[in-house]
Amino acid sequence: MGGVTVFPFHEACYGLLSRAIKGTIDNELIYSAFVRLSNEFETWMLDIDYGDPPPRDNRDWISVPGTELLVKNPAESIDMSPFLVQQAPAALPCCEGCDSLSDPFNELPIEIRQQLMAQLPLLDISALRQASKIMFETLPSKTVWTRVLTETMPWLWEMDDVLSRGEHHRLDLIQTIKKLQTQTEYSFDGINQCLTLANRRRVWSVCEQIAVEYKKLNYPTSAARKWIPKGDGCFELLCR
Repeated sequence: MGGVTVFPFHEACYGLLSRAIKGTIDNELIYSAFVRLSNEFETWMLDIDYGDPPPRDNRDWISVPGTELLVKNPAESIDMSPFLVQQAPAALPCCEGCDSLSDPFNELPIEIRQQLMAQLPLLDISALRQASKIMFETLPSKTVWTRVLTETMPWLWEMDDVLSRGEHHRLDLIQTIKKLQTQTEYSFDGINQCLTLANRRRVWSVCEQIAVEYKKLNYPTSAARKWIPKGDGCFELLCR
């Protein structure tokens, strides 16, 4: 087909891409990134991983069991209450009977214990709190929550409000993250799955791949740019 190649983009997904890029999108640069990511053999999609469920090779929506999340608006705000796991008041079974005075972490002020957790990845925080009663009883600070969420779920901005209200003081960090990961992961049957967040998680993964290519195009202002026709309907952006 002749004409100029264009790249349609859902408004909601464009908003997620802006978040992934962490700034205002330069439409010329994003077009150039799309050209670089174009699929030579499947012109209706980019040469990237679209996640599960994968896009179908058609222009019309066909209802297929297991793909319902694709019609969910990924930018829709979600009530986080069902996903939040309250902190258990009792110590873990593995710590019962332990003498807290013999726990080396017992000598550390709570501020130091929280700073220690702030330096560890999520799995290490979980292991540390399993091994030490005093660390289990030390609630992760807002700094810890923010870092863990940024590393594992940067697309879950609703948690910003949860943290700003101070609700994290009553929550179990590890179990809340595990529940969110489980219920936002794609599954064919969709049981116990939040379709909106599952689709947002999928779209965010796509946006991250586009953002990587976009950030490679660190060209100056439009006055120093030059568009070269590629002969296939696309244009390549070059720096003068």
